[in-house]
Amino acid sequence: AKQRTELVERSFQHVLDRGGMRRTHLRGQENVHKRYLLCVAGFNLGLLMRQLIGFGTPKGYFYLNSAQIVIIVWGRMVVSMILVEMKSETGEEFVGTQITVELC
Repeated sequence: AKQRTELVERSFQHVLDRGGMRRTHLRGQENVHKRYLLCVAGFNLGLLMRQLIGFGTPKGYFYLNSAQIVIIVWGRMVVSMILVEMKSETGEEFVGTQITVELC
């Protein structure tokens, strides 16, 4: 339980510090909530990008050459086409896939 608590608090701290959410110039609880929600969504998007393609920021693509980008995009396209064609045991098509993200 302690390890889980530390993991959650670490992500909150990251959002508050790196996202600039310790202080805000917005007025109203609703506006602050919207800003915080967008900041957390960006943090979660970074986690998903890191899990799926190995880079958590768009700047990470800057260091790839074009051949590597083509291979990554082509590979993702092939995997998505295979998943669409797969059928479950009952014969129904899969609607989507489940992505598991592990926090470091």
